[in-house]
Amino acid sequence: MRVKRRLSTALSVLVVACMQMSAMDLSSEEPGGLFPDSFVVEHRIIQTDADGSVFTTEPVRDTYVGSRIVSERADGSRVIIDFGRRELTEVRTAEGRYTVIGFDRMAQLLRELHAIEHGAQPIIEKSAVRGEPPRLRVIEAKPEPQTKGARVSESLADQSGVKHLRVLQQSRDTGADLTVADVWFDPRFELGSRGQAALDEFEGEVLSAANPGAVGTRALAAARKEAGGAVPIHSLRPLDAGNPDSGTIEDVAGRVEEVATVPPDLLTVPDGFQRVAHPLELMVAHARSEAELNRRMSDGGGR
Repeated sequence: MRVKRRLSTALSVLVVACMQMSAMDLSSEEPGGLFPDSFVVEHRIIQTDADGSVFTTEPVRDTYVGSRIVSERADGSRVIIDFGRRELTEVRTAEGRYTVIGFDRMAQLLRELHAIEHGAQPIIEKSAVRGEPPRLRVIEAKPEPQTKGARVSESLADQSGVKHLRVLQQSRDTGADLTVADVWFDPRFELGSRGQAALDEFEGEVLSAANPGAVGTRALAAARKEAGGAVPIHSLRPLDAGNPDSGTIEDVAGRVEEVATVPPDLLTVPDGFQRVAHPLELMVAHARSEAELNRRMSDGGGR
């Protein structure tokens, strides 16, 4: 099992050409953005499977500015999450193309994709199979000599003042507290109350649509709330919530710093770029066709 790369990256080969579009300017910023100060977080994802194999992504540079988060990849492409417009724009610099999808549309397509792929039964982590999702409890973790997964010293988590929180949920079977996430926060950098609320809403309504009932986004939101909106610089959680032997997935920051200015080009789709269909639209259309073909074959209509 390998960590899923960002959907837009994994499906970039499915791009189709559309009509030529003029430049779309996203750089105008409304007064009083969600994030009180602009800052940059450089981080990477590390997945360690149960058999010990490790997969590490290329570093991503996230810039928090105004009411947007801009994620720059190593290949020069970037994703602009615009909380004001409630839309996500991906700029593929090397291809001269870009895509735009609204939050609501993205959530709708993710739900449909799950319904198609899993027979209308969403994949839910074992800890949330029956009834309401278990309540989460956040505690301040005691210092430990070694954390399972990547060494804490490889990130910024060993710096002075960093806060280490642990998110627990009660096992339905035994009643014991199970660790579902460890998150380290740097209190020097804050999302702000409005920025935190926007992230919670985006993760809860959009990202969670890809896996309803999963505890990962809920755990991160709970830890952020307990940390007062501080910026997470390292997170570690089991691949299967509450099962420490299932492997781990980590988000490890290597640099966090405030920035006085943000280049306008970062928030702009360049002149002459083509707007093309979002990969998720294409993926769902393909899944629909495959599901219909399978239905016909199972009914004997494919002969």
